Amino acid sequence: GSGVSAAEAARRAGFRPVVPAELGAPDVISVAAAPAGRWVVSLCWRGTDGRTVRLDEFPSQLDVGFSKQVSQMPEWPALADGSTGLWFAQPHVLRLRLADAQGRWVPVARPAGPTLLWTRGTTMTLRLEGIDSSDRAVAIANSAR
Repeated sequence: GSGVSAAEAARRAGFRPVVPAELGAPDVISVAAAPAGRWVVSLCWRGTDGRTVRLDEFPSQLDVGFSKQVSQMPEWPALADGSTGLWFAQPHVLRLRLADAQGRWVPVARPAGPTLLWTRGTTMTLRLEGIDSSDRAVAIANSAR
């Protein structure tokens, strides 16, 4: 699908999205409204195998507005900045609330693949989906600047 430029995403969301050096420039960037006047910026990369890697970024600490139904507990990998991420190795259901075309908050549920969640300081949460290896996901997270 079509997207927006990084500059337009930053203007709409009120923050500059980080791009992991390990992945390079994204193929598509999109911006969606989230509860409490926040925005979610999503960066997507399409692999040659047809799979998509997605990085969602939102200005918040880990948010109860996003929930997961998982069959096993997450791992807690250490990141280079001293923080800890949450690695969900198994496919699961992601539930969140987003604004529809009329501005109403509607619940959304979608299947999700392996996912790494982490925060940058106290101001930003990042969610990386589509990487099968926790080591590779952590390397990508560590390269996000």
